[in-house]
Amino acid sequence: MKKRFFSVAIALMLIISLIPASAVHANNIRVTVDGQVVNFQDQAPVIVDGRTLVPVRGVFEALGFDVGWNDVTRSAILNRIDFQLIIPIGSYSFTTNGISHSLDVPAQIIGGRTMLPIRFPLESVGYELDWDDATQTVLISTSEPTPTPTQPTPDPIPERIILPNRLLTDEEMRAWIAEYNSLGGISAAEHELIRLLNEFRAANGNLPPVTIHPELMMAARFHAQTLSDLGYSPPGTHTAGPYGGSSGAAQAFGQQRGAANMAGGASPQGAINMWDNSPGHRSNMLSSSVYVGVGIHNGVHGGRIYLMKSNSANPLPANLRDAQSPTPAPTLTDAQQRENELRVLLQGGADVRAFLSTPPATVIPVRLTEVTFFTQEELFNMALTAPTIAQTSPTQPHPNRRMTQAEVDVVIAEFWELGPNNWELLMVAEYNRVRSTYYNLPELPICPYLVLGARLTSQLLEEGHGVHGGGSGSPNLPHSSHAVAFYGGYGERVELFGGAPGVWRGSHTWRNSPRAAIQSWRDSPAHNDIFIVPSGVTAIGFGDVGGERRTTAIMVR
Repeated sequence: MKKRFFSVAIALMLIISLIPASAVHANNIRVTVDGQVVNFQDQAPVIVDGRTLVPVRGVFEALGFDVGWNDVTRSAILNRIDFQLIIPIGSYSFTTNGISHSLDVPAQIIGGRTMLPIRFPLESVGYELDWDDATQTVLISTSEPTPTPTQPTPDPIPERIILPNRLLTDEEMRAWIAEYNSLGGISAAEHELIRLLNEFRAANGNLPPVTIHPELMMAARFHAQTLSDLGYSPPGTHTAGPYGGSSGAAQAFGQQRGAANMAGGASPQGAINMWDNSPGHRSNMLSSSVYVGVGIHNGVHGGRIYLMKSNSANPLPANLRDAQSPTPAPTLTDAQQRENELRVLLQGGADVRAFLSTPPATVIPVRLTEVTFFTQEELFNMALTAPTIAQTSPTQPHPNRRMTQAEVDVVIAEFWELGPNNWELLMVAEYNRVRSTYYNLPELPICPYLVLGARLTSQLLEEGHGVHGGGSGSPNLPHSSHAVAFYGGYGERVELFGGAPGVWRGSHTWRNSPRAAIQSWRDSPAHNDIFIVPSGVTAIGFGDVGGERRTTAIMVR
């Protein structure tokens, strides 16, 4: 049964009557966890902008978290076996296992203590709050509610075999391997963890990608499942279990384990973030070991993520090799196969242009409102059925002059027929992933006139209407997208399609995949401000018309 964290039945936001924005001490407010009063020692709760802020350490340590501090990013780091929260000081957002959430009042340092409104961070890890007005008490409960018929609990365990607290016989081990293969082997979450690991290595020393080793992947999944099924948590997870730990588990599959990392939960991004904040785990991710295996299992006692590295690649022992002829995996539909192929391509940052130029069996237009927010996974799923670049590209070259209003109206009408193309959607997903993961900033919605302004920029550059020569990496194409013929800068192009006058920031690149395009901006001191512009930035738009792989980004603030 999946490990869950529960709360009292009613969530109630602390409502404080009209109070000045400056911090006011609230010594009469108490916080309890399962009836036990939390001791805040030298700093009492305070009221800021009508919200009650409490010291981070007292509440989260009472809930089993280790509370740390990153002086470089000025962030509180809260770690528990299943969750990691990163709470930057002064920011209106925080992350839980790599997922961004909003705060209505930012965390801040008061009296030498990190203070924050605890409602949203607690809700992000499964708790809710109750408020006792008579005693001025915030009530936090960790008790488990009785399931109701309207809230069925799905079986979260992907593997049907539950591992016992003993060594498996050869027959049992062969059955486990056969089941692993019949379920598809390496899971999408494990592929994502490998992709994030390689991205982390590239961003921290331009290190080469690791190589997946199938038997090491099996061993890592096997040990992750052992930890989950038998309820092992740190410390000691590297040596826990009937095989004497992960080294013994690796040996059972014929492998020699080198460096290893473990994390709770089932979020690949959460694991990377957690390991990045631990010097030993960070070093393991950046080590020179050639082969890697990762395992993610969300089972009896919650999620466990395990990473193994090795300098050798061995086959399965002879006594287990007949398990390599498993029951065939279920036949994938064309749509499932297309999804798998795209995930694999994106994992390595490979050239996905050819893949995205093939229309899906069913094309589903993406409808946008004035400003539309989608999660990263929603953007990816929409890209699987969205129209291709070819289907949304202009049918005629741009006239050798500024477009008339009637021509602009035609472009807008055509856009509303199909919306953004699959490449543009994936660019938004990758941009938001980098913005939230590496800069702790909120994700941005898509704005239609920004997409149209970006497409116009892309078309003008493709057709040679840039005003600056130079080398952008794209042969025989002008360098600058900031000023092109007929329209001037970004602002004028955005306003052409209905955007209000304002200050605009834009950039362009020539790359063959969303990951490579985003990385090129991150690596450029002249362009990486597109990720870290102030919080006044409200929307994003990417435009691409194909051709010489020209991609353009525009944002507004």
